[in-house]
Amino acid sequence: MSQKKKERKKEEEEEDLYEVVINKKKYATSNEQNGVIYSLVFDGDVGEPVGVYKNGVPTFYAKK
Repeated sequence: MSQKKKERKKEEEEEDLYEVVINKKKYATSNEQNGVIYSLVFDGDVGEPVGVYKNGVPTFYAKK
């Protein structure tokens, strides 16, 4: 595992993430008001950041 992935995994473990459903799809976040939205991969693990909550409104990053 790369150092960057290890650091991100450590950060995720420090945050209390919980599952949310947005547009019938499951994601993980630490705060539904102003927090980062993470994808959930097939086995339930937290994936890459895909967006943020701003004042309770989910906003997704542009796809690459």
